[in-house]
Amino acid sequence: MPSSSPRPFDALGGVPGAHLGLQWSGTTPADLGDVVELSRRCEDADGAGVRLPRVVVERTLAGPATVSMVGRDRRGTLRACAAVRLSPDGTQVAIRALVDPVWRGRGIGRAVLAWQDGWARDLLGDTAPATVAVPIAAPLIDRRRLYTAAGFSCRSRVEHHVVDTVNGDGDGDGAARLTPPGWTVRHLQPGEGAGLAELTGPDAHGFVAAAMTVTELAETCEPALSLAGDLDGVARAAVLVHRTTDAAGRAAGWARALLAGEGSEAVLRPVLAQAAAAAGATGLHRLHLYTTPATSARWRGALADLGAEAVDVELLYSIETT
Repeated sequence: MPSSSPRPFDALGGVPGAHLGLQWSGTTPADLGDVVELSRRCEDADGAGVRLPRVVVERTLAGPATVSMVGRDRRGTLRACAAVRLSPDGTQVAIRALVDPVWRGRGIGRAVLAWQDGWARDLLGDTAPATVAVPIAAPLIDRRRLYTAAGFSCRSRVEHHVVDTVNGDGDGDGAARLTPPGWTVRHLQPGEGAGLAELTGPDAHGFVAAAMTVTELAETCEPALSLAGDLDGVARAAVLVHRTTDAAGRAAGWARALLAGEGSEAVLRPVLAQAAAAAGATGLHRLHLYTTPATSARWRGALADLGAEAVDVELLYSIETT
């Protein structure tokens, strides 16, 4: 199985040329503040309903198992960032890129994608079939055309739902009354992420949709904002929430829904209800919850019961290497 490479970002060549106006270098910890600011400018320009949590930006664009680079203009302002992340099993590559809104339309996106393609193929090695993928908000037509021209196609989708939280002390008691016999809804404890990843099993789209593993998602959110539904002491469903802000600047939660095995539908509503209660108790205005194709159909009833609103769709554009 291929492993992530410690080689420098330009080891394979293919770095965008200086004629595009930017100087490129490998991403370092000193760049992360600027990368987050760039992410915010892009989110504002793209009309994102919720901002990626800072820890998610940092992990997906410069974290472990990541090859990444940044591009700065002559004044030293960071204008672009690109990353390639290999999944732990070596069968998937999640790619991410940011280009400053005022620098778009100059060919930087195409050049960055070519660099990412070279690294994706190198990291995957002889693994086949393997998938390289990126989520794109449905309204971003120009972005979708860029990837279509490069041979990607839309093969799946990530659904984005908004769940109102419960103010004050929350509705934990009410949610507890919904919990079926034999089930327990509880907060995850530090270090449980690896076990949760094993229990949820394979999700063909989970890694490339978030560019983070289940273990990373669990380890980087606050324990008070991670809820699991247990059957006989074994976690079967979970909602993992990261603190962030929405487009209006209000405190909000960026949440991922996970499932493990059949029969867990019985506990989805109490898990989600307690997650909304926990979020409200910590001052979050809403949960922005994302479901992959492996989970969306099974969470739909619980979301509807709690009055969740489907607000957006991210299309997963992918290409298979052979």
